[in-house]
Amino acid sequence: MQDIEVNVFIQSLRGHQSTIVLAYLLLGRALTIDELAICTGLNDDTVRSAVKGLAGKGLLFVQRGERGKQTWLPSGDTFFGRLLGQNPKISEPGSSSSSSFEDSSYLPQEQEEQAESENFGICLAACDEFGIREPKRSKISRLKHVTPELIRAHVMQVRDDNLPLGTAIHRIEFNWMPEAKYLEPQKTVKGYWNRYFDFGGESEEE
Repeated sequence: MQDIEVNVFIQSLRGHQSTIVLAYLLLGRALTIDELAICTGLNDDTVRSAVKGLAGKGLLFVQRGERGKQTWLPSGDTFFGRLLGQNPKISEPGSSSSSSFEDSSYLPQEQEEQAESENFGICLAACDEFGIREPKRSKISRLKHVTPELIRAHVMQVRDDNLPLGTAIHRIEFNWMPEAKYLEPQKTVKGYWNRYFDFGGESEEE
């Protein structure tokens, strides 16, 4: 490890983010919000805020399992992910090797991309409107959970938060739920069909 890389990483942590990082380093596995709260003694809202901050830095991502269970994992291509990959505890059940943190970030997307989303065309149009370019444009448009409304909501949220477009793309890929105030009625989907594919009628936009 380079001292400068360690220094930059530590200095980038804010508030309770360092506590969350310590929990991952000691436990060496994917964790839910509830597990992090129990481990750290912090309340759920504080944990969510810290996890959201780490995710915004690209250090954590969410993975949805059976019955919608959400677990948070370190991103394998970051200093945090590489650091955690050196922890022998990662070989626990459910994490067969240290590379599991790197590989698992792609599993949900690869599974969903095998069948093209029924919203593929209108999602491409939404990506065009909000400046999402290839290769991410096609990749996220194929994901079954992605809709034009989800794309719009995440892009508007990161703009208001002065975050890069890449943050919105990451959140769309991993099916984050945007804040409620950025969501609009489902009629917006019909508006995208009318606006981009000339099916007749007026686009129902505010």
